Amino acid sequence: MRFLVIALLAQIFQSSKYRIYLIVLFDGLLFGFWHITNIAYQTPLTTLRQMFEVSGAGLVLAAIYLYTHSLLLNMTYHGLYDFILFLQAGIGEYGNPVKSAVQPTMMDWQ
Repeated sequence: MRFLVIALLAQIFQSSKYRIYLIVLFDGLLFGFWHITNIAYQTPLTTLRQMFEVSGAGLVLAAIYLYTHSLLLNMTYHGLYDFILFLQAGIGEYGNPVKSAVQPTMMDWQ
């Protein structure tokens, strides 16, 4: 998302006065939409919430990438974020929809 999609969006919006803003916006929205695949193992409402939140994170990650030109920084941030959620939900509970329905965790919002 940070390299290929941003490069393609840069070509699409190359003549726009608002090029950077459009790249960040569309990259963030595409990043959020990509998470629709999670509907296979979680409820549609949880997936929709996740898509909205991840779109926001995608906006931030796109802006960071355009500012720093560092994929490593983006990958580190994303990995640490997911790892913290993994620890919070517990090793046995990560992505467990039955447990989530009975005792919601931060992972349900994610």
